[in-house]
Amino acid sequence: VLGQGQSFILRTTNGGTSWAPVTAPAGAKGLNGVHFPDAMTGYAVGGSLFGTDPTILKTVDGGATWSALSTTAKGALAGIHCSSASTCIAVGGNLSTMTALILKTTDGGATWTTFTPPADTTNFLMGVHCVSPSVCHAAGTYSNVSVVLRTTDGGGAWNKVFHTSTTIGSMKGVQFLDPNIGYAVGVTRVEKTTNGAARNRHGPVDFFSMRGRRVSGTK
Repeated sequence: VLGQGQSFILRTTNGGTSWAPVTAPAGAKGLNGVHFPDAMTGYAVGGSLFGTDPTILKTVDGGATWSALSTTAKGALAGIHCSSASTCIAVGGNLSTMTALILKTTDGGATWTTFTPPADTTNFLMGVHCVSPSVCHAAGTYSNVSVVLRTTDGGGAWNKVFHTSTTIGSMKGVQFLDPNIGYAVGVTRVEKTTNGAARNRHGPVDFFSMRGRRVSGTK
């Protein structure tokens, strides 16, 4: 469990019955997202929205201790997903430049490569989920319109596969149960795809509105 502002981390070892605080490294800011690809290895991300260095933390002991990782990118990170202990994609953005931020590591966070989404597709990305090392989806906003992006080459190239036709706010998260079935959650709606959102079409074609329904999954 992460916290924003004065960053804090909570850890449970008994299924959530009790929680204990864990010390975050000095300088960690605005933690927003966390993912554990295995029981021992985990990553947490955050940072300032207006151009300072992103926060990237890593643990190799199940969250008992955390260390800070470095990158030259500027902005904040809001979500991260790892297909293995060494390969992760993190997303966010820089509100000073109104540009989305996509980072990838393949060496356990030692180095991070920056990828740029297509122009006029997104200002800020809030969540990312990789159903395989090569296929990932990221959710966010562009001019207050919800968007979902997709990559099929592990993050090198991204295409917009969904956006709303009205200004309903940002998509906050995305998750796929398998390569075809996925959900994107926004401020006022939940969208679903049953074909991997493969087509680049305007409006809720591949994703269709599940507004007002409860969504649950196993992953």
